[in-house]
Amino acid sequence: MRRLVQIAAAVVLLVAPGRLVVGQDGGSSGKFFKSPSFALLPSIITLNAISRPAGSSPDKAMSGFNVRFQTVIPTKSEWLTGVAGVQFMPNGPSGSNAKLNQPIVFYGLILPVLQSKFTGGWLSVSADPLGVYFLNPRGGTSPFSHEFVMEGAAVVPFGAKMMKDMGMFSNLSAFLLVDQRITHPTIDSNGNKDYWAPVLVYGIVLPIA
Repeated sequence: MRRLVQIAAAVVLLVAPGRLVVGQDGGSSGKFFKSPSFALLPSIITLNAISRPAGSSPDKAMSGFNVRFQTVIPTKSEWLTGVAGVQFMPNGPSGSNAKLNQPIVFYGLILPVLQSKFTGGWLSVSADPLGVYFLNPRGGTSPFSHEFVMEGAAVVPFGAKMMKDMGMFSNLSAFLLVDQRITHPTIDSNGNKDYWAPVLVYGIVLPIA
């Protein structure tokens, strides 16, 4: 059970990448909220890549396949975008005799740090404050937990730059996330809190609407 809880504490950080798809304004340029866009994000998650709490199990980095569906809601301001979605790991890491493949719900904001217009359209970077609802990693009477997560996201829209005349492939992007849980940081076997134990998430964005 201890192993399952430790893995759950890490996987909670697997949340939404920054401004991966941008909705069209649908002719409603005067409205604050623009039309949402939807995307499927197949990705790989790597746990314990940077920091491993003492006494944790497993005590080495491990990766798993992740499936995520998300919607991005642009606003009239290019500096503020909403995001929400759900994700799960079909064959998640094992903890005790169970696999950690419960769904995770997330929502929050995308706050640009480096916009793609400043990099010739090759790269955008954002800092994303997110709320995450998932399996409670701390045990107790409540089976689920609400946590605050800060995320750093980098997106490379390689489809638009390298395959712009290839239809659906022109909308492809690659992304890398560094996600750190702020509330209830991981506690190691010595009782010390680990404030820098991010999860890495990387994959492809497939816009679907």
